[in-house]
Parts: sequence; structure tokens; C-alpha cells
Amino acid sequence: MRRKRNIESSIGMDEDIAKLTDFEVRVYLFGLAHTDNYARFVGDAEKFKKLVDPYSPHPVEDYEKALQKIAETKLITLYNVAGKKYIQYKKESFDRINAFWIKRRGVPEYPAENEEQIFDLDVFMFQQWGDVWQRTAYAVKTKIVELSLKYEREKFQKAVEYSAERDARNFVYLKAILEGREKEVNHKGFLQRMRDKE
Repeated sequence: MRRKRNIESSIGMDEDIAKLTDFEVRVYLFGLAHTDNYARFVGDAEKFKKLVDPYSPHPVEDYEKALQKIAETKLITLYNVAGKKYIQYKKESFDRINAFWIKRRGVPEYPAENEEQIFDLDVFMFQQWGDVWQRTAYAVKTKIVELSLKYEREKFQKAVEYSAERDARNFVYLKAILEGREKEVNHKGFLQRMRDKE
């Protein structure tokens, strides 16, 4: 995806930036260009390099060290969600500088540091929905998490299990079950459409 990201002309006078080597500055800026609209990006060094600087002669280990050093300056925050590494660029600076380009943020592409709950269901959902859950887009997973928070856990889990039993593993059918829309849930045509969406 093509993105537009701004940097301020005063970046050369930034005391935190000044603490970085030329390579670390390169890593910082290259990563910034790939952030989602919430200033987040992948934090795994190997994935980071493949996505932002694939032709660099520097080994992955150099990127790992660079990200750690940048994090020490508080320019970014490194964190883990469900065993996966992510980066959060300094939100205040990102929002101020890039407000012109980012009019509509949309759904985040990467989870926030405090969004562990979005993956608390991961094992359960995979057990019930299998590969369908793995293929489910992050935006849809977010909606499913919202459902899990809205309804009692037992009710939610039973609804997920029921959707799996009916071979209709998708958000629309799950929501219909939870909302008690029995006619839709049991309608053969509706059920078949839900199966076709998997």
C-alpha cells in the first residue's frame, strides 16, 4: 500500500535522533514510512527488513539491535501481542506531523500494546474455526472481539461452537446467533450463503 508520511525539518535537531547512528536513523525512517494510520508496524526484525529494506546488505541481527537502540530513546515502543512483535512510533509526534495526510484512520492494521484481549480468544477460535480463523481479516477479528465483550462468555462460546457445527464460520452468522435471529440462523438459504462466505 502506498502511504504518505511527513517528517519535520527540525528532525536534524532532535536530541533523541542525534543519539542514533546513521544506520539506526535509516531503520527509523524506513519503518515510519510503512506504519499504519495509528503509527504501528511489525516489530520482528526479519519481517521488518523484508518489508522495508530488502536489498540492504545488513544482516537481520543489525536490524534487531537497531530497533532495540531506537526503543531506548523512546522514539518507538516495542511490544508483544499473542507472541508477535510490533512497533508503536511515538503517537503524539506522529499524530501532529501526519494529521494533514491522515483524514480517515479506518481500522488499524496492527494491534495496540493494550489490546491483548483481541488475541485472548485466538486458541479457542482456531479450535472451532480452524484455518477460517487464520484467514479472517484483522478488522473482522476486531468485531468478533467486540461481540465477545458484549455477551457473556458462555453464550459467546456456545454461539461460536454452534456456527462451527453448522459449517458457517463467519462474523455475520455468529452475530445473528448471538442476537437471537432464529429465523435467519435456521433458514436454509441464509445458512448456505454463510457457508459460501467461509
